[in-house]
Amino acid sequence: MRRRRGATEDPVYALAMVSSTSSAPAAWPGEPIPRSIVTIGLDHQLRARLGALSRGRTLAIGFYTSRCCSSVAVGDLTVAWVDRAPAPGSVALAPLEGVPVVADRRLIELLRDAGPTLVLGGPVFARRLALRLERPELWIDFLGRPAALRD
Repeated sequence: MRRRRGATEDPVYALAMVSSTSSAPAAWPGEPIPRSIVTIGLDHQLRARLGALSRGRTLAIGFYTSRCCSSVAVGDLTVAWVDRAPAPGSVALAPLEGVPVVADRRLIELLRDAGPTLVLGGPVFARRLALRLERPELWIDFLGRPAALRD
């Protein structure tokens, strides 16, 4: 499977969710969206630990997609810590527990409607950040859009 470029270079596979509120997102770098249109929930296990986990880094939400058998799009959401400026096309969202958050501009509508929550995913010995979507079917719809496959 060929990986397509998303908002992050080193993806941590995600299930879905983020938070922010404004009808006209500003491009990164810039001021965070003052009242985001996307609300990202935060799992209770992360509430007290997110700042320590960040170690001064930014939380970047992105995605990758690929075509399989020429007609089916597959992909996943990604959540990663980044030290550098996020990729072009990223949008600053409202901070979570004081941690800066950016997301790929193409994900704003999905994040707004799907009800994402930031959780710890993976096996106990290899925990990582992930997004869980309240409405995961919207991710499938997103993959069906042509814009999801464009860089």
